[in-house]
Order: sequence, then C-alpha cells, then structure tokens
Amino acid sequence: MKVEITARHFSPSDHLKELIHEKIKKIEKFNNGKDDLRLVMQIYNPETFRDDGVIVDTKTGKRIIFDWEIRDRYFTTGKFSFKESGQFERKLKKGEIGLSLQCDQDETAVMAAWHEGKVV
Repeated sequence: MKVEITARHFSPSDHLKELIHEKIKKIEKFNNGKDDLRLVMQIYNPETFRDDGVIVDTKTGKRIIFDWEIRDRYFTTGKFSFKESGQFERKLKKGEIGLSLQCDQDETAVMAAWHEGKVV
C-alpha cells in the first residue's frame, strides 16, 4: 500500500511518519491474514429449520454443523426463565447438529450445547 503522509497546520516529524507506517503494516497484516484462520464459520443462506451453518477446520477439513436461534420468550437479558432447559433440549435430539446456540432476546448472552462426537 502506498501512503503519503500530510498534515494541516504542522509538519509531521519523521518519528510520527514511522509510527504511522508501523500502524499501517499491522492493519495490512490483519486484513490479509484471513487465509491463516483455523476455524471458519459458514452460514447457510437461506437458513433451514434443521441447521443454520457449519464451522470448518481449515487445517483438517473437519466440519461441525451448528444451529443458532434467538429466544424471545424465556431467555431475556441473560436470564433463563426455567429451571430446566426445556425447548433448548429439542436441539440436542437432532443427530446431525454438533453445536446448538441460543441467544437471549437482547442479544447479550448465549447458551451453548456441544454435542460430543458430532464432528464430521
């Protein structure tokens, strides 16, 4: 990336210019580092009633199917309304699901259930 550093009402010092170039290098590394991600979440479009997407381990090719839902009745502001997980347990019975995620209505808390042995 080619960058020209200018300033209004003052002349930037060499130290400031060097600092800016260091910050730009970090930004470039962050923006170009996507290929190094180990886990990638792919969301199905459109979502289905069975599952919403898959998490892929790019190193091994293993896949974990997940289901994501926002609960607007019994899971509010991070507080679960019942002593037992109720409707959430339905997701545990879906054989192909590896990870069930339930978000509260305010989108401030997540309840998760890992289904052992569901990595494909």
